[in-house]
Amino acid sequence: MDTSIDTVAAEKLNKAVADALKHLELIFDTLPFLTSLTSERRQHSGGKLKNGEETAIEAVLSTVQHHPAPFASLKVDPKAIRELLSRRVLLQPLAERAHRLAEDLADTVLRLGETVKEPSSAAYHVATALARHDPAIAHDIQPAQQFYQSVGRAAARTRKAHRTDPAS
Repeated sequence: MDTSIDTVAAEKLNKAVADALKHLELIFDTLPFLTSLTSERRQHSGGKLKNGEETAIEAVLSTVQHHPAPFASLKVDPKAIRELLSRRVLLQPLAERAHRLAEDLADTVLRLGETVKEPSSAAYHVATALARHDPAIAHDIQPAQQFYQSVGRAAARTRKAHRTDPAS
């Protein structure tokens, strides 16, 4: 079994990716009730429970259930909150595994990007030097030059905006 992204056959990788995408679609179809937060909301969510906090919440709910009078104005429904907490507990292992998958995929994409970018960058620099003297190379390298020049111009605009922005 080939376990290296560098050496796996392209046909095998294509099939594996297609199969994985089908499985992911099935997962999305199986869990249509999932919530999507904005990155801002996710970053500042109060829903990040600390290790063992479920037990503390259970103690709070038991307290409210056994001594309801002092908590009547809060309209806390221990049964409903317990149900939501149990749903969170059920989804947590799936969320952790999916997060691991997302990190591994992103890390693999980054590593492949590093692997292709370094030699391509060296070849780009050689090609741009040769392009001044070779019309065929100049023609072929032009799309890359346009791309990298546009990136450079965008970066220059950003730097200029930061220099002139009084808030920074």
